Amino acid sequence: MTVSTEPMPSLSLPSPAKINLFLNITGQRDNGYHDLQTIFQLLDFGDNLTFYPNESGKIHLNGNIDGVDEKNNLIVRAAKLLQSSTGCSKGCTIELDKKLPLGAGLSKLQNTLAPVPVIRGAAKVSAHFSAFSTAG
Repeated sequence: MTVSTEPMPSLSLPSPAKINLFLNITGQRDNGYHDLQTIFQLLDFGDNLTFYPNESGKIHLNGNIDGVDEKNNLIVRAAKLLQSSTGCSKGCTIELDKKLPLGAGLSKLQNTLAPVPVIRGAAKVSAHFSAFSTAG
């Protein structure tokens, strides 16, 4: 197998803002989260996540949100869960470009939409690593 010395490409994906058109809390779970009925609209602007794959196996977030430890951040948790469930030994640094202020009523990065670009990004990074590891 031939190993490339070229840097792995990064991948940037939007994490769009959303606005709730309807929200009804129907109960609370044992884990403290709430059961919801909701209708929401994604907006054409929001935060951005950039993924920089690496060989270390570690997942790290640049651009942490004040008051949220990295180990409790849903972006990191989603990436680690995807990593462990797929058996991937690769890692990545995820850069958060936070454009929406917390508490503005538009950004649910910590609660709802964070895993979406992480999963899309991980799928694309995984495809890159598959192609990389079979090149020869």
